[in-house]
Amino acid sequence: MPLLDVTKVTFSFRLNSYGWTENYFRDGVSESFEEVFSKAEALAAKRIKVSGVDTTLPYIKISRENAKRDVKAAGYNYFGSTGKGSEPPQVAILMRRFALLGGLNASVYLRGIWDAVISDGGEIDRGNAAWLGAYSTFTAELVAGNWGFIARNLTSSFTGAVDGVTQNANGTVNIEAKTPIFVGIAAGTLIKIFLSGIQGAVSVNGQQVVEVIDGSNVKTKNRIPMFPYTTGGKISHTEPKWYKDDTFSAVRVVERKPGRPLYLSVGRRGARKLS
Repeated sequence: MPLLDVTKVTFSFRLNSYGWTENYFRDGVSESFEEVFSKAEALAAKRIKVSGVDTTLPYIKISRENAKRDVKAAGYNYFGSTGKGSEPPQVAILMRRFALLGGLNASVYLRGIWDAVISDGGEIDRGNAAWLGAYSTFTAELVAGNWGFIARNLTSSFTGAVDGVTQNANGTVNIEAKTPIFVGIAAGTLIKIFLSGIQGAVSVNGQQVVEVIDGSNVKTKNRIPMFPYTTGGKISHTEPKWYKDDTFSAVRVVERKPGRPLYLSVGRRGARKLS
């Protein structure tokens, strides 16, 4: 799966000695880090108000997805809404982000939400006008600021049947598709595929990084010990794509595991205890 020309912005939150992260994406890399930080700060100031006063947002990390080590981070001092207590980090509101293009969506788990918004029965109080106002301000900034998410590229994802699996002298494996599903991908390009249902050469099943040979053939990057191929198999390949945020839905209250300790290692969605 190739890296995209997108910029990832990660918000790092704290609450009651636990931490978690949320990721938001920007299309292209034409913006400078200063411009992205400015837009991220505007979004962070609105996002944190969806959470209660006990929740803080102390770090923002920005990374270029198509460039290794092209990462910046900065410390901040954002606090949740004054006078509004925070639900514990195990409680979250599942928010869906929808793109009109392709009809795809992504999920964000909003934690540290005002405790007054979650009923004793674990439901969202959709009559809480103050919180709905803060939530609407946050989602409006996502739209106005041209934020988005990463999902499956509907035009560059495909599946096909396996026609043959053979092992090369150096231990790599050639995989042939019954139909030319790799047409349009330049020879020599490395892509990720998922193989399933292969009989005999079962060690090939699973995710593999392969080099495209031609429209019907690919070769694994790594050596794979295998038994002779007998029959069957399916190839799946999914390309990522950036989609712009268009509409949103606060779906329901969900429970998230507190998880592992956080050592300022942003990028995971699970809440981790801060050391």
